[in-house]
Parts: sequence; structure tokens; C-alpha cells
Amino acid sequence: MGNFDKPSGHQFREARKAAAVEAQAEEKTRREADAAYDPTAAYRTIPPPDLNDPTTALIYAQNCMLTALQEVVKDPQLPARERWKLIGFFGGQIGVTHAKALVQAKLAKVTKQLSGKADLSGGARSIRGVSKPSTSRGGASNGSDGSNGGSVPDPPTGHDGGNPPVGGGPLGSP
Repeated sequence: MGNFDKPSGHQFREARKAAAVEAQAEEKTRREADAAYDPTAAYRTIPPPDLNDPTTALIYAQNCMLTALQEVVKDPQLPARERWKLIGFFGGQIGVTHAKALVQAKLAKVTKQLSGKADLSGGARSIRGVSKPSTSRGGASNGSDGSNGGSVPDPPTGHDGGNPPVGGGPLGSP
């Protein structure tokens, strides 16, 4: 006849409702036992992000996830299975956002440092009078005569002496 080892959908829903009611009762008991506990206290110490800068928002989100992860690890009432599941979840989320946030934070830091030091509005500057390194083509020359610092030899003509190949001639129409 029927397989009675497997619970029906109705039984699953009832078990899920019972588990939710039990979890709410446990949370209420925990709150009443530790009335001084404020679950938002740790999050209020995190400085808010700049709403015009997505980089700081990403770092803010990471800090919130790290705070939540710390709460999960320290909560003695959390069952081990739930703790492992939440640690895996937060670890994955932090890992996904870590590289981008790190790169964005470093880019913002470098951009801020460079913005005060470099005046990029002047355009290109002349390098006349700057001597070339001795290892450069043409040797060290200051370029003050307008030259490139040395003579560039003509390209080699090859083994044919510059003559056109046999059977051919110069390219293009005469």
C-alpha cells in the first residue's frame, strides 16, 4: 500500500510551523533573560558609509557582516549546525566582496594621495634639456640642439644592395 515512512507535505508544513514557533519562544526567553542585551549596539559602532561613494558602502557592508559573524561565533545558545551554516554563509559573502572592496579602497587611497600632489591641468611638458641615459640609442646627449640625441642610422639595404627583385620593379604605377 502506501509508504508511511515518508512524511506528507502537510506534516512538513506543520513541523516547520512548530519549529518557527519554538524559535520565537527561545528568542523571547533569551531576550527576557538578558534584558540588557542590545543586538544593535555592535552595529552602531560602525561608522556609516559616504552615500556618494560605493566603495565605502561596500566596506560598510563587510564590517556589518564581520560583526554578524562575530555574534554567530560567540552566541552560546546557537545550535552547532546553525552556527556552521551561518559561518559558511558569512564567510562566502565576505570572500566575494573582499577583493573588490580591497582594490576599491586602495584605488581611492592612491587617488586621494595623487590629487593633492600632481597638477595635471598643465598638459604635456617639454623634456628639452633632460639628458638621455648613456644606454639609450645614440648615447647620452642633452638634446639642446633639437636633435633626438644622436643620429639614427639608415635602415640596412639588405643583400640585394637596394635593387628591385628579379622580374619585378618598383611598386606603383610609372
